[in-house]
Amino acid sequence: VVVGSANCVAAFVVLKAGHELEELRSCLRLKLADYEFPRPILSLPQLPMTPSGKIDLIALKKRLSGLRVETDGVPVDES
Repeated sequence: VVVGSANCVAAFVVLKAGHELEELRSCLRLKLADYEFPRPILSLPQLPMTPSGKIDLIALKKRLSGLRVETDGVPVDES
């Protein structure tokens, strides 16, 4: 799921067993232009869902608040 705003594009992923987040980043860097590359890319155990079964975008955006992102797209927790 990609959540965008005027400030950044963030991607939330649920990785399959045996796959690494760095592997995904490397693959995306080969396929996307720099301005298209999501910063940050966050791995979750599962995506939050609304009671109606849709992806809860509000819950995902709340995960971004207070998160600082380095230029390489790696999130840094400021708490």
